[in-house]
Formats: sequence, structure tokens, C-alpha cells
Amino acid sequence: MPNSPDTKGEILAKVIETLSLELDFHKICNYATSVTMDVLEADYSTMALPVDEGPLRFRYFWGFPPDLDTNNLPNITPGTLNAFKSGQNFYVPDYQNYVGALPDFLRLGVVTGLAAPIRLGEQAIGVLTLAWKRRVDRPTDYQNRLVEAVLRQVAFAFQRETLMKDLSKSRSIAVQLNQRMERVLAVSPAIIYNLRYDPTGSSHRLKSLFISDNLPDILGYSNEYLLEQPGGWQKIIHPDDVPLANLPFKDEKLEKGAFDRVYRIRHQAGHYIWVHDSLRIFPVSEHESEIIGALVDITKRKEDEAELRLHRDHLQELVHERTADLVQAKDAAEKAMREAKQAEEHSRYLALNDALTGLPNRVLLMERLNQALSQSRRSGKKVALLFIDLDRFKNINDSLGHFVGDELLCEVSRRFTHCIRDSDTVSRQGGDEFVILLPEIMERKDVTEIAEKLLAVVSQPYKLEGYEMRVTHSIGISLFPDDGMDAHDLMRKADTAMYRAKEVGRNNYQFFTEDIARTTLSRLSLEVDLRRAIELQEFEVYYQPQIELASRRMIGIEALVRWNHPQLGLLMPSQFITLAEDTGLMSWLGHYVLSTAIGHAAELQARHHIRLPVSINLSAAQLERQDFIQSVQELLAQHQLPASFLKFELTESMLMRNTESINAQLTTLSSMGIQLALDDFGTHYSSLTYLKRFPVDTLKIDRSFVQDIVTDADDAAISRAIISMGHSLGMRIIAEGVETAEQLSMLEIFNCDEAQGSFFGPPVPAGELDMLLYDAKFPLEEYSSRLAPANLKQ
Repeated sequence: MPNSPDTKGEILAKVIETLSLELDFHKICNYATSVTMDVLEADYSTMALPVDEGPLRFRYFWGFPPDLDTNNLPNITPGTLNAFKSGQNFYVPDYQNYVGALPDFLRLGVVTGLAAPIRLGEQAIGVLTLAWKRRVDRPTDYQNRLVEAVLRQVAFAFQRETLMKDLSKSRSIAVQLNQRMERVLAVSPAIIYNLRYDPTGSSHRLKSLFISDNLPDILGYSNEYLLEQPGGWQKIIHPDDVPLANLPFKDEKLEKGAFDRVYRIRHQAGHYIWVHDSLRIFPVSEHESEIIGALVDITKRKEDEAELRLHRDHLQELVHERTADLVQAKDAAEKAMREAKQAEEHSRYLALNDALTGLPNRVLLMERLNQALSQSRRSGKKVALLFIDLDRFKNINDSLGHFVGDELLCEVSRRFTHCIRDSDTVSRQGGDEFVILLPEIMERKDVTEIAEKLLAVVSQPYKLEGYEMRVTHSIGISLFPDDGMDAHDLMRKADTAMYRAKEVGRNNYQFFTEDIARTTLSRLSLEVDLRRAIELQEFEVYYQPQIELASRRMIGIEALVRWNHPQLGLLMPSQFITLAEDTGLMSWLGHYVLSTAIGHAAELQARHHIRLPVSINLSAAQLERQDFIQSVQELLAQHQLPASFLKFELTESMLMRNTESINAQLTTLSSMGIQLALDDFGTHYSSLTYLKRFPVDTLKIDRSFVQDIVTDADDAAISRAIISMGHSLGMRIIAEGVETAEQLSMLEIFNCDEAQGSFFGPPVPAGELDMLLYDAKFPLEEYSSRLAPANLKQ
């Protein structure tokens, strides 16, 4: 397309004229989408509008390759949302580094983007997005006005489309329609009218039945003037436009259907205004017809068209002036130099700063850290490095979305900045990791005060996008010259200390020590061993009996995993479960225990013909897998074990994660006949909501309460309360960690249903279960009777 201003002006004037005469809304949108792309020499163009009065969605595309599946694009992008909410153009000069960039647009090579709102009055109804595969400067005021003029036509068409849809609705429920029309007319910029045409009428063929109350505001006439005066409409139409405003006739009858006209009407004050008249004609009898229409004042649009013509003339004059004026060429060159310098400065800023938060990035941090170390060597003062990681930030991203996650990162960055000195540096390393550089530190307590302030300020509530949330963080601290002599060593040790803060409970700070380094090294070694153990199958499932106190019978077993480490010996779960969770191996380990325990339970049932359910501890990683239910069903079918022989033990913290999804999984398991037990009840949140909401059959009293149940009145009261509450909800209660006869006696007094612990016997390998069933005698001091398995066939 030619680039001269006069040619563009002529084309846009023609565009506005074409849009004003086109009646098909979709053609208008497609035409506006393509023509703005051509005029501004963009490579791609897309328009987002509401779908069926719903949310915005990209609906019109131009310039995109045919193999791009537009159905898989998001409904709306951050840039589009920004333009829609603000009502202002949103310009993205460097789309490749823009945090809200779409992967599909990046693959198309988009470099510059512009989102322009489609406004109807003061309200944005949609957004036009233009994209270039090259660097394009921010649109000029003139270009913005041209785009606004085109989009104004789209807005008028959208308004007209909306009005016609409203007018075509059913008239069957008169009262409701009247109430709805009153609400619409209260905010509509159009004059709504209703006429009746009767060629047999005694006075005048055309009679006004209804005119909306905004007639005086737009034309100055009272409603009575046109309602009561025959032929009132024809009298105020511009004489030259009467042929345009005449009603359509066919075979001497008024033609039915929808029609659009543009003409001038005389205002009561004497001047003329342009109106767009959209009407629909309905026959009501053989001779009579009703006409319902909407008059919209388009004088401003006509003035815009005239202004465009003036701009075209002005641009022609400007071309002549610029051709003759060498001074202006010099000014343009200087401007280009300034813009190049600004672009260079902006590029350097992007190279040294985080695109999302604006904080210094790793490159700038290392530059400042090396400067701080050099200064410290001269002054003898210390330098502190704080490595920070937000706790469980991934949960927020996964549950509330990356948009909320990005806003949270920006707000956390602001809080970090407010907590430090002007000479300090807050840097974002990526994701949810930050590093704070504290130069010129006199004493260790100065670092401690800042770390405590950071923990207190950042943990305060956040309100973002309608959500209220809290977030904590873990801090690792290294000092120069105490912990290292160069930047990379200090960064590594601060990172190590941060992981120690995570391990001891999160939401705290830890200074680097050699003990932490050794612990970290040991943990890394154990992680390597853990992965090798999976390959070499070094894990083994042990089983601990569960006793029904009323009958003294063994009524179940709990599966407990052990690790036969070749150097460290037999390791308990507390020594490697957390590591398995952190390394993503918990899902595999949980499936191994599940598969092994179901197999052993099936073998016991086949050999001894007994009903001895096996309890298995579930991990959150297992329960959140989409194929978990299927894998349980397949294992039960493979080993021919009834689902009622299986009991899953859950923790309260698991129920807090993705509650709706977890509840659906548990409901399915319960409907299969699998029993569900809430483990360690009373040690975490202990919300009664979980007991009511989730299909839990059994509560397990944690060993921490059982341990001192005889000597600690509080533990005894808590245990009694848990048992009483569980029974009132129809649940069974099992106490774990029973080690003495006194503890057992107290539990019996409280009417506890079941118990397990070393008093009845330690966990044993699967190979010793047969001996446990036939020969084991449990050391019940006041009971000499043999504990027999439940439901043994005689």
C-alpha cells in the first residue's frame, strides 16, 4: 500500500464511507480488522468482542497463517485486558520479552504489538490488536485518531446490532417487555419509536404510537408534538432527504422487513442533525402495518468524516512543506538520534532488569555484588547476601493462575524494597526466587533485624483480583568474608542455607554454617541413593497388627514401607519420605507400597480365608494423579481382592489441597467400598468441616496424645474428646503408638475401638505374617487370652 499521507487519507476516508454504508455487522468487523492492518502496515490483526453477551473472545483474524488453530488461543491476553479495562491504547514495543506474550504469537515472529479499545461512549466493548514482525514506534496522535475513527464505526455497528437484536425480541409477554424496554430506554442513546401505517385511515395514513422519552434531549421536540400532530415526522425531515426517508412500498403495499436509512432531521432549535434510522416493518392485518425503529444521532460520525477529509488536505500541505523545508529534515534526524539513544537505554534496562517486576536481574546483581565486595575489602565491613524463595508459590500459580501469581510477585517485590536501605539491592533471579544484597554491614545483628522485618512484612495478607491470600518465604544468608571470598561462592552458600530454612519448617531464616553444608551434602548423597534404591528395589513393606479392643482380635494390618539401605541399614519412613516428596519420587513409592500391600493381602486371604483389611498411607502426589482411581481398580482386579479389604489413610493437610478434586476422588473410592481413615487427627487443623464434607470412616488418634495419656490430663482430655466426637459422627476410632498396658487401659475406659503399637507387636515383614496370625501372643499383662484374627473359619 502507498505510504504517502495523502494516499492514506483518501483510503481511510473511503474506509469510513464504506463502513458507514455497510449493514452486515460481521462484514464490518472483518473489514475494519483487515483495513486497519493494511493502513498501519501491520502483519497481523485480530478483533476481540463479547460472544453472546459473555466475556471477550478473539473473533476476527487477519493476516494469520491458515494452519494456526485460533480455537486454542486464550479468550483474552494480558495486553488485551489492559486496553479493555483502561480504555486506552496498550503498546508493547518488545513483544519477544513481554511477560504476557502468547507462544503462538512468538512463533509467528511478533516484535511489536498494539491493543486499541473499541469504545461506545466511555465504555469499552472490545479490543483491536495489531502486531508487527518488526520494530514499530508508538503510534502517533494522528494514527491513533485514524484508528479511533475506524473503531468508532465498529462501535456504532455493534450498537446498532445490539439494538436490532433487542427490538426483534418476542412481544408475547407485554408487561415484561414493557419493563425491559423501560430499562433499555433509560440508557439507550437512540430514539425508539413505534408507528402504525393505515392506508384506509380517515385522517393521516401514518400515526405515531410510541416515542421514547429521550426525544427532547436529542431533537428538542416534546413527545406530544410528534404523537399528536399528524404527519409530524415528515415535516421535520430535510427536504433534500425526503426520498431517502420514505417508507418502502411494493405493489402499492408497505414492504415488510428490516431497513436502514441515513438522513437529516431538523432540530427544534432550527439546525439539522444526521440520524441513522434502523426500522423493521411488521404487517398486523391485510392493510395495516406497524413500524418499530431506532434513530441514532450520527452527527459526530459525519463530522469525523469531514475531519478526515480536512486531515487529508492538511497532510497534502504538510508534504509540500516538508519537501521544501530542510530545517524540518534536520529536526527529524535529531529526533531519530534521540529515539535511537532512548531505545539503546531501554535495551540496556531490559538486559539488566526483570521484565515483570522491574527489579535488577541476576546480571546486574552480580555486577553490584562484585562492586560491594571490592568496597568491603577496602573498608573492612561485611557484605550480606540473602537468598529468598517464596513458600509454596506453585500452589498459588496452579490454583489461581499465572496472572494472579505475577501480581503477587510484583507486590512482594514492592514489600521487599520498602524493607531495605537505599544502598541495598533487591534482585529477582527468576520464578519465585529473589536475592537481596546488603553492603556495608557492621554486625551480624543488622542482618538479623532486616531478615525478621522481611518475614513480618511479606507475610501480611494480600488482596489481589478478588482473592485474599498470605505467602511466606524462606531466607538463606551468607556473609563476606566469613562464608566466602567471591560472588559465586556466597551465592551458592546462601542458596544452601535457604534450603535448610525450607527443611526446618519454612517461613524462617538461616545463616550458612559448615553443619548446614554437611547436611546438604548428606542429603544430596541420600537423594542419589534413593534413586538407585528404586532401580535396585531396595524397599520392603512391613505390616503392624491393628487390634479390636472389645474382642482382643486382630482385625487389620497397616502397611509401612522400609528401605534396606546397603550402608545405613534399615531406614524408617521419617528418614526418606520427605526427600521422596521433594524429589518427585513419592508417586512411584506410593504406588509400589499400594501394589505390594494389595498383593500380600490377597495372598493372606487365599491361604487363610480370613477378612483382614490392610491400611495404606496415601500421599498427596498419588491422590492428585488423574489415573489413581483406575490404577487402584486395576490392582484390585489383578489380585482378585475385594475393595472392602482396603483402607486408605489420609492426613488433614492433604484434604486442604484442591478440595473439590480431592473430595471427588475420595467419594469414588468410598463408593467402591474402600474405607477411609483420617491419620494423625488433632495434630494439624482438626477442622470439623473435613469430617462433615469428606467420606471418612475412621479417625486415628496420633501417638503424641497416646504417649502421655496416663500422665498428662490435657492429652487424656483431647483423646477422650476425639473418641466421643468420632462416635457421635458414626466413626470408628483407632489409637496408634500404644506401648504400655496403662495406655491401653486408659483407652478402654474412653471406649476407644481399636489400637496398634509396639505393645501388641512391632511391624514385621510379609514373610512373618503367617506366624503372626497363628503363633503371636501379645503382651497384655492383664489379659492372658490369645489374640486371634477376626472371622477365622472354624
